[in-house]
Amino acid sequence: MVEINPIKIPGRWSNGYTLDLHTTGSDLAGHDGYEQPVIVLAHAIGLRIGIPVFEDCVWKVRETAQLKNVFDFDERSRLLDGAFEIDRSVTRGKTVLLFDDLYRSGATLNTVNSLLYDRGGAKDVLALALTRTRNLR
Repeated sequence: MVEINPIKIPGRWSNGYTLDLHTTGSDLAGHDGYEQPVIVLAHAIGLRIGIPVFEDCVWKVRETAQLKNVFDFDERSRLLDGAFEIDRSVTRGKTVLLFDDLYRSGATLNTVNSLLYDRGGAKDVLALALTRTRNLR
């Protein structure tokens, strides 16, 4: 059994958590340029709890600058503004679980969350990230 230490994360969603802090190191297990682990995990979780996964109801419509060296939340949010679009027919009136692999500042999750509520017509949004960075700088 895997031990987790859930951490509540702030955002406009009704409830949000990460499962634990991000690891301090890892070993490369190989490359697969076509498979995103977060998508594989989302489908496995969806199958396990009996909810559909719509991996393409939100998509990026423009490239953004690399965010890994941008530490200010407001600057990260500014860089993400207008970067995503949504298929309202999938999200309107639904409770949505917004799922990501890493929570750093929350800028990406909050940007998509606002899109789900404001343009997607979601009834409710819950957020889940696998890990949270240890240092939010």
